[in-house]
Amino acid sequence: MIIHRLQSRNLLKYAALRLDELPAVGLIGISGDNESGKSSIGETLCFALFGRTFAIPASDRQKLIRWGESRATVEVEFSVGDGARYAIQRFIDDQGSEGARLYHPGSDDSIAQGERVEAAVSELIGYDYDTFIESFYLAQREITSPHAHSRAVRQIAGLAPFEQVRASLQTAEAEATALQQRLQRDRDETKQQQQALGANESRYQALQQQAADGADLGHDLELAIGGLEQAEPHYREQGRDFHRAITQRRGRLFWSLLLLLLAALSGGLGYGMAQQPQHPLTRQVLTQLDQLSTAWRHYAPQLPLIGAGTALLALLVMFGGVSAWLRQRRADRQLRQLLPQLQPLFNNQLINRSEQLHSAAEPLGCVTDQPLPPPDSALPQPPFTAIDLERYGVAADTLREAIAARLALLRCHAAALLPLHHALSTAEVQAASALAESARLQQLIDELDQRLAQEQQRQQVRSMAFALLDGVSRHLSARFNHNIRGAASRILPRFTEGRYQHVRIDNTLSVQVFASGKGDFIELDEVSSGTQRQIMLALRIALAQELLDRGQKQPQFLFLDEPFAFFDLPRTRSALAALPELSTDLPQIWVTTQAFPEQSHFDLEIACRHDLDLLRS
Repeated sequence: MIIHRLQSRNLLKYAALRLDELPAVGLIGISGDNESGKSSIGETLCFALFGRTFAIPASDRQKLIRWGESRATVEVEFSVGDGARYAIQRFIDDQGSEGARLYHPGSDDSIAQGERVEAAVSELIGYDYDTFIESFYLAQREITSPHAHSRAVRQIAGLAPFEQVRASLQTAEAEATALQQRLQRDRDETKQQQQALGANESRYQALQQQAADGADLGHDLELAIGGLEQAEPHYREQGRDFHRAITQRRGRLFWSLLLLLLAALSGGLGYGMAQQPQHPLTRQVLTQLDQLSTAWRHYAPQLPLIGAGTALLALLVMFGGVSAWLRQRRADRQLRQLLPQLQPLFNNQLINRSEQLHSAAEPLGCVTDQPLPPPDSALPQPPFTAIDLERYGVAADTLREAIAARLALLRCHAAALLPLHHALSTAEVQAASALAESARLQQLIDELDQRLAQEQQRQQVRSMAFALLDGVSRHLSARFNHNIRGAASRILPRFTEGRYQHVRIDNTLSVQVFASGKGDFIELDEVSSGTQRQIMLALRIALAQELLDRGQKQPQFLFLDEPFAFFDLPRTRSALAALPELSTDLPQIWVTTQAFPEQSHFDLEIACRHDLDLLRS
């Protein structure tokens, strides 16, 4: 950037400042006593370009307005590397209003306005206000070495983009650390919730099995109780039918045999009297009958008929016996069908299952207040056997008492089973719910573990990025120091007339100078204040050159406000002679001082006075 024109009204010391047709190449000397307005020119230029100055903070910009005035304006025209010219206009008033415009001279169109002007100017020239102050603009102050950690120096060194990346990474790392802590905390809390559930797959399976066994046992007890309740009256009824049929069958058998015997006697006697009356057996039977009574002879002719009738009656009685035998068989068959329902009288399997279920449920935490019958009453035996039942050798009263005793025992176990089965079912549902919730929480834990693993991977990537940034920063810092050291070593002999030719700069930009008389590098406090300022001026110009080398390679003006304070005349004369020859990249150099040595050459010289508030070039 080369300044071609600078104008202002009511800004700082000057009611009107007009510097036109400034030389693009050469020295511009500004001289005058203290408080004559030399620094005001530099501050006016700084305000025109960036809207702020070195001496007055941005919050007090109204102090830039000349005393007694209400409004100040400034305009600067400059060119950049491609030769294109630009101009900036600014104004500020005592009410706090201000404005700015960037444009091409001779054009009414604005390139940028207001707050956007500073960003547009920085994009054009390749640096911002802070960098300008640390390099191309040496304000009136004690010349010291640049601070290694200042933003401008690090931007000149090329570290600023990487430090922006580092800052972003540090922000991301802080956010990631907070996220990891939150994820870890959520995981720990979720794990505690999962552990508090006490979910146990084996316990759930045991509860599931015991609940199913309880349901089966309840069903079997219900069937056994119902079977016993129904079997006793049926058994009693079928028993009566069975005994009645046996009695009838036996009676009919007796009478049928008796009648058959009478029929055989009547038939045989009639046959003997008719066919073989002289047969000894016939005569013997007739003699015996006559001895009993002779009246039977009146019926002798009907004996064959009596025999046939008696035989017929015997057959009828025999048919009744067969019918009774059939009823006996039917009653016996129905009786045998009832025998399975009476098996609980002799089988303690249900009782054993009930006791085993209660024993298995206790370790699972399922205990009820309903007691089981004492173990002694769990095995009552009826006073008969299954063979007795099969043969119907058990009296109805005895069977009724046995069934009543067994029913009481089974009902007691069934009553104890109801709350136990309810407890098992409830525990099973709770265990299933706990397992489902535990599975859900485990899924959350797995997701949190996955996110934690991802964050750890990102942390490793960030650590690698930090390591790479550190390496790049070290490399850039070393190269920057090397370049600054080389440039300062080239410039310093010109300022010191060859007395000091080498400088050494460490990573903090601390400077040592080589003293040929001592043959070693010495600290700055070991040389005179004038020499110190010569060295620092050389370092500042080297910094400006490094910025140009690293940025947009274009001609650049340099403004030095009172750089020769504490210089004696020979040092000032040699420095003025050396400045135009230091770098072709710094063709326009502004220098202010109270008085220049005689015969000093300037391409433009501006004289400032206390009583002069209108200044023209």
